[in-house]
Amino acid sequence: METAPKLKGKPFQKGDSRINRGGRPKARASAILRETITDNDLQAIWKQTIKDARLGDKDARRDIFDRLEGKAVARTENGEPGEFDLDLDDVETQSLKAALRRVK
Repeated sequence: METAPKLKGKPFQKGDSRINRGGRPKARASAILRETITDNDLQAIWKQTIKDARLGDKDARRDIFDRLEGKAVARTENGEPGEFDLDLDDVETQSLKAALRRVK
């Protein structure tokens, strides 16, 4: 009995009918879920998520805040720590003092 030759790299040859060129049908799965899930289901899910967050589940907390405030945006710092590129020449002194009081 002869076995097929082992291929290095990709397991499928070009033209193989087993290849799923479209990938996983995400839109279809989402559509089915939207049709199936009810408002009561959503309410129960969020109630459980809130309970989990109160018990210390960090993932539940993150999910809640992501829905309320939007996902956090990663920020990068340019330059050395503490180096700021601010032009305060156009800012009135009183406005600057008021802003600094709010920061304290």
